[in-house]
Amino acid sequence: MPQETGSHLAYQALQAVIAKQRFQELPDSPWPTAFLHNEGAAGIAQLRPVEADGTFSVEPPDRSKPLINLMWSQRTEMSDLDADVLDILSAIWLRQARTPLDIAVVTIDECLRMRGLEPKLSGSGRRGGFSSRQREEFLYALGRIESTWLTILQVESRAFVMTARWGQMRLDGRIHVKQPFIFRPGEIFSQFLFGPGRQTMLLSVKAVQYDYYRHTWEKRLTRYFSWLWRADLAKPGVMFPFKVSALLDCADITSKAPPRFPNRVRERLEKALDTLVEDAVISNWRYAATAEIEQRRRKWYSAWLSQTVEIGPPRQILDLYSRNLASSSRDTRGSVSGGGGMGRDVRVRREQLGLSQTAAAARIGIDRTLLSRIEQNKRNPSRNDLPKIERWLHSSVGTKD
Repeated sequence: MPQETGSHLAYQALQAVIAKQRFQELPDSPWPTAFLHNEGAAGIAQLRPVEADGTFSVEPPDRSKPLINLMWSQRTEMSDLDADVLDILSAIWLRQARTPLDIAVVTIDECLRMRGLEPKLSGSGRRGGFSSRQREEFLYALGRIESTWLTILQVESRAFVMTARWGQMRLDGRIHVKQPFIFRPGEIFSQFLFGPGRQTMLLSVKAVQYDYYRHTWEKRLTRYFSWLWRADLAKPGVMFPFKVSALLDCADITSKAPPRFPNRVRERLEKALDTLVEDAVISNWRYAATAEIEQRRRKWYSAWLSQTVEIGPPRQILDLYSRNLASSSRDTRGSVSGGGGMGRDVRVRREQLGLSQTAAAARIGIDRTLLSRIEQNKRNPSRNDLPKIERWLHSSVGTKD
């Protein structure tokens, strides 16, 4: 795991275990548990009940079994909708928050609109509202996200904390959910979303608008790509290589044995990639091999799985790269004794976030003494340290101007 708990790897790994129901039973815990292993990320996620005060629900042994069964029932109900809820809450909080400790307020209907749903029409042809099924489906997914706890580098917190009730039971047994609800990310996600997560969330939230029944491939591939594009890597003209088998695994399509209709699998993947180009999730894609695989040849499917697909980052990320590069050029042209520039920007950003020099240096990945000298304009960052500082400055937006 990277040195800070708010890594995008933890967020991306949690998305995958939620959407694909990868919580499992462990001998030393009664709660559904998933390991968050993703390119060096190490941690666990668990489904555990929550008391009204936000603490763990601890019951005597004779009363705990119903709670354990409830959590396992929630595990079987998790789907891509729950991963969508994770993205929606993150995007809304980023839109409203000014510090990592802020709360956000939203209604269920606003969340449904973010998913691209339209309110149904009334009998007179006027726009009525969302159906009770749509609202309650989203509400139950919120409850499952609230029961999700993370433990990373000995830091433990909920993914999101609901600090106010969001529904009332009606006399007919249904839940009235038009009132706003209040929420905030837990400790692990708040620092990440407020910092490096902001850039990738802009793309990740696009996955929310794909229907999780008809466009599962597009939804999961969008989530996957959104965490890969980084402005320090996504240079114009650069294509990123992916094995076909890796893309199928990302979409949760088994690639170990040939399916009954392999042609349909290939056509579906290519259609999904074409859709992502149209929707500006990726800029373009192509097979790296110049010769097409002959599909009438025996075992062509195995050969296709090993092929490399080259994919370009979207215009949005390339534009961000260009802005960061231009900013870096301006700052490095300045003198160390200029009295402003990067040193001033770093100090102002650090104070806005309420960080000590030690905490800020650890988050950037440089020595505290070096950070102090940069803030005092006594030293310019090295060629290796400059990208780290630029990423920190540009990803930690959203504080008071």
